[in-house]
Amino acid sequence: MRFALLTLTLLLTAGCSGQNPTTEPAPIVQDMIADITIPESLDAGAFPKGNEDSDRYQLGLQVTRTITCTWLDQWVQAISADDQANINGAEQAMNDSHDWAILNEMSFTGDWPKAIWIVADAMNSDSKTLNSVPIADTYQTTLGCPD
Repeated sequence: MRFALLTLTLLLTAGCSGQNPTTEPAPIVQDMIADITIPESLDAGAFPKGNEDSDRYQLGLQVTRTITCTWLDQWVQAISADDQANINGAEQAMNDSHDWAILNEMSFTGDWPKAIWIVADAMNSDSKTLNSVPIADTYQTTLGCPD
């Protein structure tokens, strides 16, 4: 599976899998995801419907949770399938979370970015664990990902 960096240009010109403008992320969300590698399987309609009046921290939390949970789901599936390319892709994408502008902005006012970075660092460690528990067994609870 190839991974793509979704930018505002890609969302608008490629149509994000042929979606119409009502399912494209709101402009504020597009801004938040501009520097984030998005899993190809993540549908643009999965992003929260934010607007300029949204609480930026809470919207950023929802947006980055959506992306992070999707990467983790794919990572767990890739491990089960012994798909090294997708394991590496997910690990790299999550390692890059340290550079996501929205998380760095949020880090000044709350701890959500630290939670993502702890999981990202654990994904890229030899043990692949959080507090001695395999990430695959704990990430949904740790980050509030859907089952």
